[in-house]
Amino acid sequence: MSGIRRYLFATAGPQDAEDLYHETIVDAVIQIRRGDLRDSGRLQAYVRGIAIMKLRNYIGGVVTRRQVASIDDQFGLHDAVPSPESCSIQHEHRAIMERILRTLPERDREVLIRFYLKEEDAEKIQSDLGLTQTQFRLIKSRAKQRFAALTQARLARKPCRSIRDVVSTIPLTASASDAPAVETARRPAAGFR
Repeated sequence: MSGIRRYLFATAGPQDAEDLYHETIVDAVIQIRRGDLRDSGRLQAYVRGIAIMKLRNYIGGVVTRRQVASIDDQFGLHDAVPSPESCSIQHEHRAIMERILRTLPERDREVLIRFYLKEEDAEKIQSDLGLTQTQFRLIKSRAKQRFAALTQARLARKPCRSIRDVVSTIPLTASASDAPAVETARRPAAGFR
């Protein structure tokens, strides 16, 4: 069992390795008591399998937490002025949303804009459009579904060319002084093969 502890220390680090080792042993004892281990001669491999699954779940959780929480969020280092990148992204999202809204039928578009963007009261929208409460809910629900489907389809499109497409546009004819730069540019990096 000391090999499992060393493995966890090497991969998860000393901070979380003890917790993972403890969870592994507890799970192994529970599963052995339940009768999940069929061959007692394979106990070490069985426990190693549990440890590997615990480690995979741990790493998956770390990756998820890193994606969700940025350093700014963790330490409260927010700037009062939005960055140019966030302004650009927000502007692009607004433009995409407006283009998608224009593709919806007029009534659906009006319901979504008035209810979600202008935050008008549902009863006022119903009376203005001459809809019952049920009709309004159905229209709003279906419009949201259409909007979501169109947004997903838009985001699923390939926004830019792949690195191979970009590299293939580099001219192959060059002077002798340009040869090393062109030669390295034509070969994709190891991660893009």
